[in-house]
Amino acid sequence: MVTLEFQKRDYELTMNILNLLQKQFQEHLKSIKCIDIQEYEKYINNLNTDKESEYIELYENAYNLYKHVATFPSEEGTDLLKKLFSLKNEYLTWVTDFEILVKEIENINEKGNIYVSYSYVVMVYYVLYMPAKIRNKLLKAFKFEINYDDELKNKIEIYLFKLNQNLKNRAKKGYVYIKNEAEKYYQELLLFIEESGLESFTKNDAKRILKREASGNIETMYLPTIFHNSVSLIPNKINEMQGVFFNLYRVILKEENWMNEDEFESAIKIDKHGNLIGLYENSYKRYKEVTMRNFLRNS
Repeated sequence: MVTLEFQKRDYELTMNILNLLQKQFQEHLKSIKCIDIQEYEKYINNLNTDKESEYIELYENAYNLYKHVATFPSEEGTDLLKKLFSLKNEYLTWVTDFEILVKEIENINEKGNIYVSYSYVVMVYYVLYMPAKIRNKLLKAFKFEINYDDELKNKIEIYLFKLNQNLKNRAKKGYVYIKNEAEKYYQELLLFIEESGLESFTKNDAKRILKREASGNIETMYLPTIFHNSVSLIPNKINEMQGVFFNLYRVILKEENWMNEDEFESAIKIDKHGNLIGLYENSYKRYKEVTMRNFLRNS
């Protein structure tokens, strides 16, 4: 049983996280000496994007505004992203209606046999997962990608790879020293990840976390923890429990093609003898269980 006191605390933590994210954007405005969105527009429009440094600054501002709008969606915010940064709808995947996310958590909790913490989902999705996906999406939009070793990679991935190679090659020769500010920052970042507990949270070491963050390939690094840290209130069969989480994950995994029930039904075909043709025994319940199991198995 999840007590009312626990649920109250969970709600308070959720609000605290959202308030912190709201405050972060206000701090961002202050850092570039803007007091409101009107000032922000002027600031963006005065950047000279022919200069590489100011083009990177434009990207950073797009990232900060996108994170804010994606967390606190509004039509005005979405229009501002399109207007200031020329972002098309294909790049605005991560603008998420918070109420849809909450509703899917409620649908799980109302069944009474599993409790999913609202604050935990908000922390994983809005603090860890979504910002990395937005960063990766904008690297694509701002053309920070090139072909490298016959693969399309963003420049952060390439830079991180080269930095690691330099450090490895130096270590092989017995030279253990920090050559520049970038290497110093990298070592500090690795230390921060190790000390923060993110390694044990994700079951990845610090270098692997940074590598996956850079590539945006983080689905199986952060998201399975939502399932694994839910509270089972009564004994549940593992496959049925996994199926219960399907709709929540379908909302979160915006770039995955997980079918809703109508899409699943329309994918079922009938052969010339009138027999149903389809996987998952033509059962949507079975499809949800198998899809979730496969996702969690790959984490």
